[in-house]
Amino acid sequence: KSPGTSAQYQFGTQFMKNMYAASDNWDYKTFQIGRDQKPVEKKLGKLLNSTNPDLSKLRARKGKLILFH
Repeated sequence: KSPGTSAQYQFGTQFMKNMYAASDNWDYKTFQIGRDQKPVEKKLGKLLNSTNPDLSKLRARKGKLILFH
């Protein structure tokens, strides 16, 4: 495969470009974990992090939780 064609590369770069930056100008080469992690966490953390163990709403609507490891 050519560099930049893997699914992981596409997911990592396109996710950040579209979900975080919302800009075609975002470049993964400029990402710095020390500087950029907190803003990304602030914007996307509630949506993506599984930090709330309360599943009562799921139980109330008789939902099913499917875990993949």
